[in-house]
Amino acid sequence: MGFVERKLQEAVNKISEWGKKNGFQISSQKTVAIHFCRRRGLHLDPKLLLHDCTIPIVRDAKYLVLIFDSKLTFKPHVNYLKRKCIQSLNIIKMLSGASYGAETSALFRVYKVLIRSKLHYGCVVYGSASKSVLKALDTVHHQGLRLSLGAFRTSPIQSIYVLCNEPSLELRRERLTLNTFFKIKSNSSHSMHYKVVNPIYGSLFSLRLSFTPTFGFRVGGILRNLNINDFPILEKVDEFPPWKDIKLNFIDDFEHLPKSTTSTLVYRSIFYEQTPFF
Repeated sequence: MGFVERKLQEAVNKISEWGKKNGFQISSQKTVAIHFCRRRGLHLDPKLLLHDCTIPIVRDAKYLVLIFDSKLTFKPHVNYLKRKCIQSLNIIKMLSGASYGAETSALFRVYKVLIRSKLHYGCVVYGSASKSVLKALDTVHHQGLRLSLGAFRTSPIQSIYVLCNEPSLELRRERLTLNTFFKIKSNSSHSMHYKVVNPIYGSLFSLRLSFTPTFGFRVGGILRNLNINDFPILEKVDEFPPWKDIKLNFIDDFEHLPKSTTSTLVYRSIFYEQTPFF
C-alpha cells in the first residue's frame, strides 16, 4: 500500500500543478477518493493530500450521474436509478386514465423520454453488475410498458415486448455495449483502444466467475453468443481541418456580372464554356 500511496500522491500533485499553470483551482473540500477493493479482511485506506488537506475516503461517489461504490457492484446506483424512474412513472400514471388518458403512442413517447433514457444512460458502465442487481430495473421497464399499453399486471411480458416493439433491457444493454465497442475499435487514437480490443486476464475471469469481467471481456462473450466473428473496421477518414490551407479553384467570371443587369444568356454561355473543364 505504501508504494501505491506514493504513486497516487505523485499523480495528485501533478494534477494540482497542472491546474495552477492553466488557471484551474481544484477544491479540496469537494474532492473525495474511493478505494476500489473487494478484500474482506482489514486493510488501511491510502492517505492522500491536496493543498495540505487530507482527501476523505468515501464508500461511494457520484461522477457524471453514475454512482461508483468501493466494490464496483453498482448496487447503490441501480437503487438510485430505480427510485428516480419510479418517480417519473407517476407522470405516466396521471396521463393514462381510463376516461381522460392520452393515446398509447403519446404515452410510449413519454416513457422513452423520461424513463428509458435514464435506464440507457451509463448502462455500458453499470452493465457489469450482477444479474440480480440489474433485475431490479426490469420491474420499472415492465411497468412503464404496461402503463403505456394499458395492459393488466398479469399480461405476459413477452407479449408486451411484441406489442410495444421493444426488447428487454438486457438486449438493449448488449446493443449499446456493442455500439460503444465498435466505436472505440474504429478509432485507434482512443485512449482505451488497445485495452478494449486486446483484453487481458481472460483465463482469470473464465475460472473465477465471481470476478467482475472487464469491458473487453464482456464484449467478447456477447459476440460469441451472437456468433459474430471478429472483422476489421475501416477507421474514419478525417476531413481537412479549417486551419489548414486548402487550394481550391473557383470560377471568377461571375464576380463582375451582377444579376440585376446581366442577361441569363450570358450566364448560360459562361456555364457551357466551363463545363468541359469540370
